[in-house]
Amino acid sequence: MTVATSTESPRPLFDKYIQAIGGAERLANFTSLTATGTYTGYETGSGPVKLEIYAKAPNQRTTILKMPGEDSVRVYDGVNGWVAGPERTTPLTMLSGPNLFGARIEAIVLFPTRIQQDFNQWRSGNAMIGDEEVAVAQGIRRPGPNANRFRRLPRCLRNQDSISHDRNLDGRQIYH
Repeated sequence: MTVATSTESPRPLFDKYIQAIGGAERLANFTSLTATGTYTGYETGSGPVKLEIYAKAPNQRTTILKMPGEDSVRVYDGVNGWVAGPERTTPLTMLSGPNLFGARIEAIVLFPTRIQQDFNQWRSGNAMIGDEEVAVAQGIRRPGPNANRFRRLPRCLRNQDSISHDRNLDGRQIYH
């Protein structure tokens, strides 16, 4: 994968994205989220389980996987994060380092009008993943690890339909 990057602001990319998902005025009133669905992952034995997500702006998120026998719960309260569930070796694990930072990212991306404010430097560009061009925005928060986020261009910005699932590519979280 080759990424063409620049130090230009990704503001036009974010502005188009914000507009495509409802506009800044509408999203300003978006302060909480409840979602349900199914999830399949390593901790589910590759079988689907029910998923619940509860979130509150600007950066709180609880994810519950309805596992057979016992729920798996991940919580980020805006400062601290915890994981508890049958896939863990300890009953309750407090997140730290990159795991805590990842939980923070998962919480803030649910409320996209704040993403630009949460990082003090940005790089942007375009890349090819497979045969599809994607827009790339890298947020840098000093001090702290970088947040690489690759997002397929929204439908209004390209002529193909979006795919809505996550995958990992070379250690970077890919959002389709």
